[in-house]
Order: sequence, then structure tokens, then C-alpha cells
Amino acid sequence: MPTPMAPPPQAPPARIRAVSQPPPPPRSRGGLTILVAVAGFFIVALGGAAVVGGLLYWKYGGVNLSAAPTPPGVGEAYSPTPGTEAEVSRLLAHGAQHAGQGRYLEAASKYYKIHKIDNGHPEARWRGYLACELVAFDVLSRDLTSRDVDERALRKEVRAALVQGQKAIEGDGDLAVAYDVVLDLMRKLPDNTELSQMARRLQSAAAEFVRSDEGKKLQKSLAKDIERGFEAIDAGDLDAARSSFEEVVDADSKRQTPQYYRAQEGLRLVEVRQHLGG
Repeated sequence: MPTPMAPPPQAPPARIRAVSQPPPPPRSRGGLTILVAVAGFFIVALGGAAVVGGLLYWKYGGVNLSAAPTPPGVGEAYSPTPGTEAEVSRLLAHGAQHAGQGRYLEAASKYYKIHKIDNGHPEARWRGYLACELVAFDVLSRDLTSRDVDERALRKEVRAALVQGQKAIEGDGDLAVAYDVVLDLMRKLPDNTELSQMARRLQSAAAEFVRSDEGKKLQKSLAKDIERGFEAIDAGDLDAARSSFEEVVDADSKRQTPQYYRAQEGLRLVEVRQHLGG
């Protein structure tokens, strides 16, 4: 018995077919918009330039953009003052010699003398103008060179101070002396972070000694001399007071303890008392 044939495939409904097909891409108008905007900008710019140019031409009768300023004395009619030619020639030669050797101030003085003799001399005027410009340039150049030398010297001092401070922290130097050097440079270079960091490290190292056993022992010994010194001042024995304070200064020559500075105050007080007659 023959197998029945399958029915022919039927087309999907129109609604389903329309959904399954991708929609046509929308028309792009971005390129046209940009083109119109650029064209409009150039039209407005050209129109503005034409208006400004017309106003300038109407007001000034045209502007010669190629005209450049000329140095004083150039292109002027000149009639030399009678009887001055020899002196002017001599001064011009001396001025040129000074200028050639870099002595621009001397050159300017020669051209100024010519101006006093013949104030209409065009060559003296423009040479004097040039000499004055060179004087200003030379002064500025010297100043910049001097500043550069000073800065190089300061940088060298900073490096030396940092090395000195590091050695003092490691025990191979005087902490107080190193701190004084760093502090002096900090007054000249207040924004130098390396110096400020070294100053803090030196202060910390000095504080560590004061807190150490050795530092405490030294302070205890010096405190007795300080006490004897001020007692001697109260008793009117200024020589004994001076002797006590000097012993403290000698014992702490590195200025590592507060007693050193107390001894310095005592010595100043002794001087005041002696000046006032006891």
C-alpha cells in the first residue's frame, strides 16, 4: 500500500513573517548635520572678517601690515653740524672699539658725547641705542650667571652639611655643630626638605643621648656645678660662679645636655653683675 505523501509546507502567517525579518536600518542624519554646522561656521567667520577689515580700512585708510619699525636715526635727512666732523669721527671710532671689546657702557658714553655735540647724528643715535640694549643684556646675563654660581655653591654646601650631620648621628662628629650648620643653611633655603629632615634627625639623636644612661649620669654631675654657680652669684662671689659655669661648658663641649645652656646663662649673668659692679 503506497505511503501517503506529507502535505506540502505552508508559508507562515504574514504577522509572523514580518516579525522574523530584521527591520531596515534607520537613515543617519549625523554627517549632514556636521557638514551644515561647519559650513555655517566658516560663513560667519568670513563675514565677520570682512566687516572688521572694512571698518579698519574706512577708519585708517588701509593698514600696511608689512611695515616694520625702524631704529632711531635710520632713514632721516641729516646735515652735520659745522666744525664737528673730526670730533664726531674720533668718538665714533672709540665707541666702536669699546663695543667690539664688550665695554658697552663706555661705548654708550662715547655716543652720548656725540649726541651732545651733534644731536642729529643718525649713526651715533642708532649705535647708542644698540649699546644701551647691550648694556642691559650684559647686566642681565651677569646676574643670571651669578645666581647660577650661588645656587651651585649652596647645593655644594647642602651636600656637605648632610654628610656632616650623618657622621654626627653615627657618633663621628659633634651633633650641636652639625645642627648649627644645617640651621644656617635652612635660613637661606627654607623649603629644602633634606635640610629639615636632617635637622629633625640631629635633634632626635641629641634627645637619645639625654635619655641614655651616659647622658643621665653626665647631667647629674653637671647639675651640681650649675647649683654651685648660682649659689656663688647669690653670695656675691662672681669668680667662683664663673669657675663653676666654665667647668660645665668644658665638660659638655658638644652641647649635649640642657646644663650646658644653663651654664651659658650663668656666665652671661656673671658678666652683667660685674658690669653693674656686683
